[in-house]
Amino acid sequence: MSTLTTIDKAGHRLMPDAAASFARMQKARGSAFHVTSAYRSTADQQVLYDGYKAGKPGYNFALPPSQSNHCRGEAVDFGSADYAWLEAHAAAYGWIQDKNERWHYDYVPSRDTHKPAPSKPAKASSSVLKKGSTGTKVKNLQRGLNKKFPAYAKLAVDGIFGPKVEAAVREFQKRAGLVVDGIVGPKTVAALKTYGVTL
Repeated sequence: MSTLTTIDKAGHRLMPDAAASFARMQKARGSAFHVTSAYRSTADQQVLYDGYKAGKPGYNFALPPSQSNHCRGEAVDFGSADYAWLEAHAAAYGWIQDKNERWHYDYVPSRDTHKPAPSKPAKASSSVLKKGSTGTKVKNLQRGLNKKFPAYAKLAVDGIFGPKVEAAVREFQKRAGLVVDGIVGPKTVAALKTYGVTL
């Protein structure tokens, strides 16, 4: 799996969301966990499963590769020194202890209460004004157009970008050699600023 993320100096790996949760959990604990196993290849899991099924000494319970979260990069086996802390705190990070193996934890994203909320999309630039816009910037535009271009701007300073404001903006754009669209975007803002009109 090329998307796996290394989680410790021993080179154990997990899927990115599981690795991020593991890192948050380890930071909260304040010391490194002793990981004995994390991601396993299908071949490695098969060896463990075959050994378990055959009853070979030293082989613990193991699922077939198709059922093991180790093969999905979403499971960790921990050392015994970690047990007490994990049993008290791991579930809040989405790490659920296996009922048959004290050392084995599976990552369940929906149970991770420490997972950061998705970032909100950036809002459209508030410097862009057009028909229907309202607010202080529209008032500044109206006031500035009235002061600097009284020949064609006789606007009520009410903070509402209506048809008369649009017409005045179009006239300014035409005289300034800009695209005439009646929208006060970055280029129109910059041109207005050269005449002392700031929003």
